[in-house]
Amino acid sequence: YIRDIGYFIISIIILLYRKNRYAVQLAQIILGLVFIFAALNKIFDPHELILIIKSYKIVPDVIASISGYLLPWLELLIALSLLLGIIPRLGALGIILFHFMFIPAITYRMINEAGRTSASIFQVSFDCGCGLGENLAWILIIRDIGYVIMGFIVLHAADVWDFFSFIKLKKL
Repeated sequence: YIRDIGYFIISIIILLYRKNRYAVQLAQIILGLVFIFAALNKIFDPHELILIIKSYKIVPDVIASISGYLLPWLELLIALSLLLGIIPRLGALGIILFHFMFIPAITYRMINEAGRTSASIFQVSFDCGCGLGENLAWILIIRDIGYVIMGFIVLHAADVWDFFSFIKLKKL
């Protein structure tokens, strides 16, 4: 849990230094590594992810099955986009859009689980599907908000690492 809060604090620091080239690149690397880890965990076991998506009880089983196979590959593309600097702003937009799905889904499941078990929302924990196993839901939400903030930093940064710009500079 401390690691997740640490990521959130790092994202706030990066927000304060949005114009700092190294802070933006750090955000790019962190997001890329997080998403590549998440993707690789799910690519090799899509059936586990499908079961987790179904446990949210938000989408029909057919959508859960399609998502279970498609989501990890999209996450891998986003991660590679950020890490390799190939259209990194599009990768950052992908991070933001994914988490605009994940945060409400986690919140919805957290509220339902709290109601079902008569537990406080701060006590609800489950496997969100990110590849890290069971975590407290409110920590997952804070972590994902941090990822959204880092995504916006990369998306709107003055100086983001971009492979094609790097190649142009080398030719000069």
